[in-house]
Amino acid sequence: MNVLILHFGMGRSGSRILEYVRQRHERDGVKVVKLEPLQEHGFYGWLVRSFVPGLKVTVKPVDLAGYRLVYLLAPKWSYNCPPINGFIEGHELRGVNLALIITYTKGSISGYMARMVKKIRGKGANILGMLSIKKEEILSERFGEKMQRFCNSVAFDRLAE
Repeated sequence: MNVLILHFGMGRSGSRILEYVRQRHERDGVKVVKLEPLQEHGFYGWLVRSFVPGLKVTVKPVDLAGYRLVYLLAPKWSYNCPPINGFIEGHELRGVNLALIITYTKGSISGYMARMVKKIRGKGANILGMLSIKKEEILSERFGEKMQRFCNSVAFDRLAE
């Protein structure tokens, strides 16, 4: 396996991103892993927790060894996504080639993206690319074109062995 896709709480529109990335890397060997919090909180429980900036919850460990490229697909809920924060905090990311995709519904994403990038780089990951994509864009005709450009820009075949 060369590509690992990590995700949490992607919903219907986010699932379209997940499927696009999975199909794009199918011939490369891809594994999809849903991040699993140690304690489930249900929709309203996650909604309430998303209003606490920087809140994190512990997720089950994920083995990142041996992957040339890791996609992290994350929704931006109100202020954050606690399972994504928990993954970043709880895993060694040094040397991991990571492509970050954040989905959102409304509002500004630039500050949130900057904080996520700072956290991830602080853990030693190599961020190959960042993409923020609004729900309405995911459902648009231009979705495939945008995803193709992003996936091509982070393609691991451009990386040194």
